[in-house]
Amino acid sequence: MSNLIDDILSNIDIVDIIWTRIKLKRVWRNFVALCPFHKEKTPSFVVSPDKQIFKCFWCGIGWNAIKFIMEYEKVDFRDAIKILAKEAKIDINKYKTGKLSSDEKKWLEKEKLININKHALAFFKKQLQNNSTALNYLAKERQLNPKIINLFNLWYAPNSFSALPDYLTNFWFSLEDILKTWLVKKDSQWNLYSFFKNRIIFPIYDHIWNLVAFAWRIINPKDNPKYLNIPETPIYDKSKILYWLNIAKNYINEWKKIFVVEGYMDVIGLARWNTPIWVASCWTALTPNHLKLLKRYTENIIFAFDNDEAGFQATLRATKIAYENEIYPKIFLLPEKFKDFDEAINELGEQNFQNLILNNDNYQDSFSFILQKLKNKYSLSDPIERKKFINEIFDLLSYLKDYNILQIYIEYLAKILKLDSFNLFKQFKTFLRKNKNYIKEKEENYKSTTPEIDYLIWSLIFENFIETLPIKNKEKIIDILTLISSIASYIENSLLNRILEEKLSDEDVNKLKEASLRREQQKENIDTFLYNLLRSYLQKLLKITNKATTIPPEEKINFLKEINKILKT
Repeated sequence: MSNLIDDILSNIDIVDIIWTRIKLKRVWRNFVALCPFHKEKTPSFVVSPDKQIFKCFWCGIGWNAIKFIMEYEKVDFRDAIKILAKEAKIDINKYKTGKLSSDEKKWLEKEKLININKHALAFFKKQLQNNSTALNYLAKERQLNPKIINLFNLWYAPNSFSALPDYLTNFWFSLEDILKTWLVKKDSQWNLYSFFKNRIIFPIYDHIWNLVAFAWRIINPKDNPKYLNIPETPIYDKSKILYWLNIAKNYINEWKKIFVVEGYMDVIGLARWNTPIWVASCWTALTPNHLKLLKRYTENIIFAFDNDEAGFQATLRATKIAYENEIYPKIFLLPEKFKDFDEAINELGEQNFQNLILNNDNYQDSFSFILQKLKNKYSLSDPIERKKFINEIFDLLSYLKDYNILQIYIEYLAKILKLDSFNLFKQFKTFLRKNKNYIKEKEENYKSTTPEIDYLIWSLIFENFIETLPIKNKEKIIDILTLISSIASYIENSLLNRILEEKLSDEDVNKLKEASLRREQQKENIDTFLYNLLRSYLQKLLKITNKATTIPPEEKINFLKEINKILKT
């Protein structure tokens, strides 16, 4: 490692490294700039080309190019070395000698998968150039110019099961590594086929420009589902990846904020209007990891979801997660006449839209926003409605960790309700005591199962998908699914319960269709696969059922007997 570091530092110029990231000005033998690590009006950040170091004489941060990359890109030492090695055109793998540690083996595996993705990206680019239908879709239907298409690498996966596998197997990649990317699958005879075809591709990068995955969108409106995403892989963890953050992070210092929107097309559509500070999760709800990642760059995080009920629910969920992580987001107030950003930017035009997001009057504290929305939902003059309103607000406040902010919000709520804040605070404490078991159970539900497994299970029931499968033991599997459904009806606030009650967001529907499609396209022994999946799920459900306080005792006993009976067979 020491040889690698020496070679990197001797093959780069710290001025070049910093110059590509912040604006430098030459002053005699050195260069100066406004420090990127704290706010200042007079430059105190100095770069010395002679000593190959930087130093801020105000905040004190300084050292060599590695330290600068670690601080500026918000990465650890290993990733900083990787970034600089790439800029110095140094092959890190040549420095690998002797026995590798387990961490180094994982790192090398990730490098191989990223390399496969890069080759696939080059393949998809060539396919777009040769397909007029895909080009017309991007240019005419999506109104994207060549600059945006190239900026986002919006290429095309051909309408062929064999083209991509044939292309990738021409290189030195092992079949095992190719399969890990989920670009290609195999049937029972080990024949390879492309998992996605006839779709526009969206390359997904992590925040330091590693190409970790792809997403896909239909061109033909008759195809389903509209969007598809690969499952998680050794290099792709949806809970930690934000689409476009690799670019948006470079503009945060200039704009002093970052926006979180709902989907890829929102980010791409907004980028047309020279506002490059938008990110989106990769077709999953915002997670603590997402928000912690954003917090590295700025605490001025803006939620900008659609002006509908699904958008409000997404805002509510994201705000709760933010509060748990001591982040206090703002809400961007899109004018009510617009359903989403696409409508707004098409009607307002570039300059008016930029004025809209630069105007501080168009932002609201998330608590105030949610409070107002819920106030409009309930009739506060009706005792029952008033109680529901208070409980929903109390539930939101229960996620706060900062006592001072909690006090401020309680006082604000008291004014709305025309109550004494001291008595309202006592009510809130009572709410917490009464709901302690409920909150604990809710946390256990999410620890005991995962959304990915939930979607796979429930995709079998969704739109009677189970009836279309060529399985031998269909009645037995349907009986197990019926048992799961019965238990799920008691597990409040879980994904299972939400699907049962058909309280599905567009994101839920897309994920269910995606899961259904995976089962349909994955040409495996479907009977064995389903039975093993259901057994695994029942083991998790056994823990949930055991701890659930919402299931009546007699029902719980029957459920546990049935689960154990199935697991023993």
